[in-house]
Amino acid sequence: MQIIKYIGIAGFLISLFMMFTSKYGIPGIKQYDKEFRPLDMKFFYKTSLLYETFEKIGEDGRKAYFGYFIIDFFLVSFTLIVMLVITDLLMHDADLHYFVYLAAGLKALFDILENCLFLYLLYIYPAKNNIAAFLASSATALKFIMLYLWLLAVISALLYFYLAGLRY
Repeated sequence: MQIIKYIGIAGFLISLFMMFTSKYGIPGIKQYDKEFRPLDMKFFYKTSLLYETFEKIGEDGRKAYFGYFIIDFFLVSFTLIVMLVITDLLMHDADLHYFVYLAAGLKALFDILENCLFLYLLYIYPAKNNIAAFLASSATALKFIMLYLWLLAVISALLYFYLAGLRY
């Protein structure tokens, strides 16, 4: 089990590195639009912004964006492992532990759904599917809500340990 933790942490860091510094990530897409901002990093966006982004980056940029989402599948998996490792370290109450696990799992599920929808939308473009675009944005928002709930639990646990330590 220990090896999975190390693989998860290493995979998380490598995936982040690839997404933010390599031609397979954001820098690769920015070659086609210097103003590019990944839509999956916005809490919610209109379908018009999604199609505007697709248009601005052009055909080669869309191919790069497709690759970005493939890398993101790895990042989602490794992020889930890291979240579970942190949860195991900090959560000692069994009921709370499962709730925080659920938040981490749902975050990953919504992230995967978001990626699948983006890949579908990139594949069919220039055809448009406003329902899928809306669902992609909604999945992104739900992903962030689950992440924020998970972070709230982690910060609360850290605060609890800090305050409990002050009493001794």
